[in-house]
Amino acid sequence: MSASKTLTPHPRPAPRSTGPDPSARPAGPASSARTGAEPARADAAGSAAPAPGGSFLRERPALHAEVWVYDRSLTHVVLVEHPWRGLVPPGAAVEPGETPREAALRAVVELTDLEPTLLDAPAAATTRAYRSGWAPTLCLAFAAVLGGRPELTSTSGHAAVWHPLTPLWSSWFPGDAQRIRTFARSLRG
Repeated sequence: MSASKTLTPHPRPAPRSTGPDPSARPAGPASSARTGAEPARADAAGSAAPAPGGSFLRERPALHAEVWVYDRSLTHVVLVEHPWRGLVPPGAAVEPGETPREAALRAVVELTDLEPTLLDAPAAATTRAYRSGWAPTLCLAFAAVLGGRPELTSTSGHAAVWHPLTPLWSSWFPGDAQRIRTFARSLRG
């Protein structure tokens, strides 16, 4: 018999107040309607907690999508230089109203100017935290194989490169390089 575990994100504690802010408006229905924000709810201890869909979910997206873009020979993959994660596949948080496939394609276009056709099924699904202290995020990886190695340009300011699958590279998520290489071997048949 197998058991499954559901991961529930936990919001960080609200900042402690030293007293009432005279310029603050009450967070009732009228003020939230004016600002477009969702009203805060009080928990059993009387502390204000963010309403579902509030800033906690915007700060820590629950779903992320990335693309492993391979060349035709399946010997190179597109990686983007992230400021603190190092070399990573192009990816992005899935925005409200967007599917993971749409987010993956948007990220590739934004980060590399490539417009690949994704393979039908996701290549992998992992759970990870993108920053220390952040709630876990589900990451769906999609794959695409291009006819060659077109020049990579980026409108985002992050350098994009065709990186060989051997040797493995250093990344924020150490298992990613091997996972990407293993998937390329499975595509070769």
